[in-house]
Amino acid sequence: MLDSELDTAYRATTYQLTVNGQQVPVRVGSSASELAVLLAQLGAQRWAFITAWNPRSKILTSPENARLNAQLFQSLMGQKYAPAIAIPDDDSWPREPGFVIFDGAMPTLLSLAEQFEQNAVVVGQGGDAPELLWVGSPQK
Repeated sequence: MLDSELDTAYRATTYQLTVNGQQVPVRVGSSASELAVLLAQLGAQRWAFITAWNPRSKILTSPENARLNAQLFQSLMGQKYAPAIAIPDDDSWPREPGFVIFDGAMPTLLSLAEQFEQNAVVVGQGGDAPELLWVGSPQK
């Protein structure tokens, strides 16, 4: 996929985060006011969505993706996190289970994204509109 296609695909996705036990849908560029309240209850300010599914946007089998996500899960020990899932607007791309990390250090997040060959992560603070944070340069 080209960079612009990836950008469009990531923006045409709902990221369903589990925050303080509740499911919260967020989208890149759209305010997430209900998220701010739940983050405050959790004592967190920042969050990030990350997955290990489909490295470099190459679709793998479910067992391969599950193995990678299990490795990511192991890498999150010591962090405050919860389950999350990326749900595309259409069925041209599979749903991608992942994690929402609360108040994680940006260098650690970027290192994990690079380790699991992700093109981007979605990050936010409070109820501000989430942003797409590119990791390196996506493969074309």
